[in-house]
Amino acid sequence: MSYACEIAAQALLTTRNSVGVDVGMTWFAITSDGEFVENPLYFQNSMKKLRVAQRSVAPKKNKRSNSRRKAVRIDAKLYLKVSRQHSDLYHKTAVKLDKENDLIAHGDSNVGGLGRDNLAHTIHNVGWSQFF
Repeated sequence: MSYACEIAAQALLTTRNSVGVDVGMTWFAITSDGEFVENPLYFQNSMKKLRVAQRSVAPKKNKRSNSRRKAVRIDAKLYLKVSRQHSDLYHKTAVKLDKENDLIAHGDSNVGGLGRDNLAHTIHNVGWSQFF
């Protein structure tokens, strides 16, 4: 069995627009056009569910028991959901910026260096590196 498909490449329309993007913790991104992209704080909103799931894993000492495997699977699903929510935000924001502009510029932030500060948890939660 074989499949054949034809792909017709279309050139993107030139908008002759350029934009600069600045990232932050209060707002996910702020463009030079004055557009603000909200930071939905997916991880902070899921903290209660994650805490409950982790507490159900902790007392199960036998690592091969079915109840522990089930609890670990539930915990992993919650983390995966948060990860996918972040990826969805990054993708939608990037596609929107790409469609509206020909040139996108952003600052060179040292996320690793900032991640050693008091706000490390918040900085890594926002996920600037993955967005860029």
